[in-house]
This record gives sequence, C-alpha cells and structure tokens, in this order.
Amino acid sequence: MSCNQHDPIPGKAIQKAVRVLVLAGTYEARQLCLRLGSIENVQVCASLAGAVSQPSKYPVPVRIGGFGGPEGLSRELLATNTSILVDATHPYAAKISRNAHIASSRTGVPLIKLERPPWTCGTRDCWLEFSTLERAVRSLPSGSRVLAALGSRVLTGRAAKTLAGRPDIEIILRIIGEQREGRGISGLRVVACRPPFLLDEERDFLLREGITTIVCRNSGGKSGRLKLDAAAKLGIPVFMLTRPPAPEMLDGVKIVHDMESAFGRIKEMIPKSRSKN
Repeated sequence: MSCNQHDPIPGKAIQKAVRVLVLAGTYEARQLCLRLGSIENVQVCASLAGAVSQPSKYPVPVRIGGFGGPEGLSRELLATNTSILVDATHPYAAKISRNAHIASSRTGVPLIKLERPPWTCGTRDCWLEFSTLERAVRSLPSGSRVLAALGSRVLTGRAAKTLAGRPDIEIILRIIGEQREGRGISGLRVVACRPPFLLDEERDFLLREGITTIVCRNSGGKSGRLKLDAAAKLGIPVFMLTRPPAPEMLDGVKIVHDMESAFGRIKEMIPKSRSKN
C-alpha cells in the first residue's frame, strides 16, 4: 500500500483530514497505528526504513525506504500536508530520530517521540555493560557460544568485521525476517525467527543451542526481556550494549514512553469531534 492521500467521497461534505506520519518498525508503532484507526477523519501512514526483509503487517498504508535525510523528510511532511509526526522507531535508530527532530523544527510539524524505557538489571541478572559492540566482543572468553540479538545489520560493515575478528567463538545471530547468510564470519550461524516468544521457549532455545553468553542491545520492551529472564534463571551472563546518546532534544518535542501515552497525546492535538471514543 502507498501513503497517498485519499480522494474525497462524492456528495459528502469535505472535512480536512488530520494526517499522521508514524516512523515505525517497532511493536509499539504497530499498536499505535491500530489505535489511531479509532479516530475519525485521521489519515495514518507508517514508514519503514526497509531494514527487515519481511516486516510485520500494519493496519494502515505503509511506505518503505528512506526519505533522503532531514531534507527529504521535510519535503515529505510539507508535500503531504502532514499534521503530526511520530517517531516510534527502534531506540538504536539514532540517525532516523535525529532526522525527525530536524525536519520537525524546519517545517513546524509537531513531533511526538515514542521511546520505550530501557531494561534495568535485576537482582538475579548477571549483566556487563559495554558502550560499543567492539568492546563487548573483545571481552568474550575464548570458546564462548554466543547468542547475538543485534539485528541483521551486523552482517555488514564495521560490525561484521568485529564479529569476524573472533574465530575462536561461535555466534548464533537471531534476526527477524527471512533467512540470511553470514558470509566471511567464521563460526556464525543465522537463525531467522519472529517474536514474540514465551519464557519457556527462550529457555529451551538457550539450552538447546548451548548458549554461554548473550550479547544484545538494551532495546527495552516486554517481549525482548524474556530472553534475559531465561538467561537469569540459567545463570547465563549478558553482555549488554548501552543505548546511544539521545539526540539533542529540540523545543516542542513531546517524549512519551508507551503506546497509550502517545495515543493520548495525539488525541489531545485533534479536535474532539473527530474521535469515535
């Protein structure tokens, strides 16, 4: 589906629609798009960067691909008469978030940032925190069998070179979408899957694969947390990559930490006569 504006229905009074562009790619983004469908005369478009080959289905029109930096996003917002911009991207998509902040400032389109809180280390957890993947990989003991929950982008570029520099360990990279190969990385196996997972499923996976260490990003979210809970039960250490520094917040950016809060903010910005509930 495309995100083109809909033609008015013949014979029906035309009321200017409120257009919401959701920079998506997370569970919270999909749920927000679903909830926004309860608001009458609101057009919602979800934008995906294209990092996942088989993305989850959305209940609204979807566009796939980048905009061309903050300049391209600014043009998109103005050309489509977008009323509200929502940044509901992955917490590690720092470049996209920065572009959203710049485009919002340039165009005057209000921005809501939906960022789920990071996980916190519990009393049963065994975490070591690292600021970069390079430092985490260098610290892995020789002979480790690692579950890497890092996304498919580590198969290319600098991250791939980092993983390839440790031929003395085995790495199982779990990604969302279709199966891919980790060419040039000795000891790497890619496992394609689609969350959410149950706690018992995560525990069984760790035992079946003989995992000795987990390397992951602090993405937050209930579903992703279960692999950490399973690791805690099994006494498996976690090498946690800390979140990148948040882009400098611009004046007027509303930051929320859950889908319901984002939905509430959007409803506040839309005339009450347009809401069904």
